Amino acid sequence: MKNAALTILFFTKSTKKIGERKEMYFFNTIKKAFHHFLFCLLFFFICTKLLWN
Repeated sequence: MKNAALTILFFTKSTKKIGERKEMYFFNTIKKAFHHFLFCLLFFFICTKLLWN
């Protein structure tokens, strides 16, 4: 009975960690994509400014 409780506790802890890691990975991916998008937008803006002037 004690072993089962420990196993369940360990399992819930590990799944929680995996869930947190997934969320962090997801968040970081969005952040990276957003920064990439902003950089491209800025680059495009600068290029158009240079071309039009």
